[in-house]
Amino acid sequence: MNLRGPVVVVGILAACSARGEQTAAPPPPPSHAIDAAASITLDAALPWYARFDFDGDGRNDEIDSEYTRGGHCCYRFSVRLTTGGEMSLPFFMDGGYVGTEDLLSNPHQLAIRISDAGVAEMWMEIETYNGEPRPLDPEWISRWGFSSHRVVIGFLGGKLTIRDQ
Repeated sequence: MNLRGPVVVVGILAACSARGEQTAAPPPPPSHAIDAAASITLDAALPWYARFDFDGDGRNDEIDSEYTRGGHCCYRFSVRLTTGGEMSLPFFMDGGYVGTEDLLSNPHQLAIRISDAGVAEMWMEIETYNGEPRPLDPEWISRWGFSSHRVVIGFLGGKLTIRDQ
């Protein structure tokens, strides 16, 4: 199911705050990064999922989010690149009920920032359930070289890259 309509957001940070739990603040973005909220104002007429160029060809690509069901779980993302092809990310993002206009409202879980190369990157917290980290697939670690639940995902030149935040 692709989410395209307004939906109430219940993110991990909001849920933890409501229960009085402490959560670690996300690391600050690099000084060259532009927060998604700042980037969004550039093309505010477009929906958030079509506002960013991920592959560097100067045209906006499109993000699809698929809700897999469950009270605290889960979303999978695919990016359709204008240079051709669709790349589906193999891991889940936790998060309750995410809607299209509010998906970027919890930058601890998902943010889109502009890299030094001038293209968008997804900053995500992956493979958690109800805020608790789940084991990372050893094949992912071997294939992409990341080792944490907080990753930066890029598609520059149509090539998928993943690294630790």
